[in-house]
Amino acid sequence: MYNKLINFLLLAMLFFVAIISLAGMSRLPAVTVIHVPETPMAGTSVSFEATVNDSNISSLNIIVKECQENGVCFLDSQNVSMEKFAEGRYRTNITLRHSDATKVEYYLNIKEINGTWWKSNEREFNLLPENSSMNHQYEKENKTPGFEVFCFVISITTAVFLLRLRRAK
Repeated sequence: MYNKLINFLLLAMLFFVAIISLAGMSRLPAVTVIHVPETPMAGTSVSFEATVNDSNISSLNIIVKECQENGVCFLDSQNVSMEKFAEGRYRTNITLRHSDATKVEYYLNIKEINGTWWKSNEREFNLLPENSSMNHQYEKENKTPGFEVFCFVISITTAVFLLRLRRAK
């Protein structure tokens, strides 16, 4: 009975790892976005530049939402087509509309030649007040490892432990 339980647990863990790994390996192209200035003032113009590691892109749009301090975003988000200026590189300028916005949230809609649409991860940056004379403080982009790597390591460690425990008996 004990051996059947261990076998079942091992199979369940391997199945879980396989599902998590496959879910983490989506076909979304690698996307890097920078914006200048890094901490703009509300109501000013921001330049966005995107690098996409996929040659099958037919168009790229950036969707920009301006939000207030309480987390509520204005309804008039901007959907702007980005201009291709080099292989895999796109850019556009967007003028922010709201003087009382404190944060900008944005993401990319990527269209491939075959008609498939992809949505990039949503990103955000803070705004300085419209008439601020403060120096710009530059923020580093938050880069965290994927959750599936953590699950994979835990599953493998548990499987090895259970196999050694089983062989010891």
